[in-house]
Amino acid sequence: MFDVVLNAIPSPIRWMVSGRLRRFRWLRAAIPAVLDADVSYTLQIARTHLRLLTERGLILAGMEILELGPGQNLGAQLILASHGAHVTVADRYLTPWDRTYHPKFYARLRERWDGPASALDQVITAQRYPDSVIRCLPVATERLDEAATRQFGVVLSNAVLEHVYDPRAACRSLARITKPKGLHFHQIDLRDHKDFRRPLEFLLDDNESYRREFDRRNGGRGNRWRLSEWVEEFQRQGFTVESAAGNDFVAGDYWPDIRARLRRSSSRYRD
Repeated sequence: MFDVVLNAIPSPIRWMVSGRLRRFRWLRAAIPAVLDADVSYTLQIARTHLRLLTERGLILAGMEILELGPGQNLGAQLILASHGAHVTVADRYLTPWDRTYHPKFYARLRERWDGPASALDQVITAQRYPDSVIRCLPVATERLDEAATRQFGVVLSNAVLEHVYDPRAACRSLARITKPKGLHFHQIDLRDHKDFRRPLEFLLDDNESYRREFDRRNGGRGNRWRLSEWVEEFQRQGFTVESAAGNDFVAGDYWPDIRARLRRSSSRYRD
C-alpha cells in the first residue's frame, strides 16, 4: 500500500519523501507495511547472494566476504554470516545501529527467515553489531585498501558503485583487497537517479557541471559511468570480466530524443 502511494507522487517529491524515510528509520519501523517491505527486500538480496555463491560451488564456511554499501540494515550479510562466512561491510556512510528501527527489523526478519540464523540471533541478543559477528568499516570504496587488514575471496555490491566519487580509485582499491582468483558480483544501476523515467538526462552535462551536481547531491544522482567504462577499468586493474550484461534498457520515444540532444551537447558522451 505504501509503495503504491509513494509511486503516485511526482518524482522529485517522491525522492525527497523516500529520503526522509531512510533518514527517519523510526518512522519506517512504525509503519508495518514499510517494515515488512524492508524485510522482503532483504530476503530477496540474501537469496540472490546465496544463489550466486552456491551456483559456483563455493563453500561459505570460513569464506572472507566483503559487501559494499549494505544500506540501512545488515540482514542479508548476517544471513551469509549465519552460513559460516566471515563477513565485512564497508560504506562511506555506514548506517549505525538504530534502537528505534533495527530491533524491530531483525525480529521480523528472524520470523520470516527459515535458514541458518546464528549471526542474526547474536545481533538480536546483543542489540548491536559485535565485531565477532560482522565487521563494519565506515570507509569509502576508494580507500578500502588503506583500511582493510585482510583480502577477500568474494566481493558483492548492489546498486552501490554508481555512487562512488572516483570509479578508477574504487576499482584500484578493490583489486588490492581481492584474493587471487577472488570473485566479484556487482549490480550497478546506470540510470540517472534524479528521475528514473528519464534515465539518461545526466549524460547531457559537461564534466565540470556534472561534477558540481554530483558533489552537491553527495553522489546520489550517480557518477554517470557507462557499463563499457566499468568493464574497461576492472580489466585495467587486472580483473577478468566473465560476464557484463544489461537487464533494463531505454524504450519508446525517449531514445531518439536523448540521442539527438546528446549529439548537440558538449558532453563527453555526445558520440
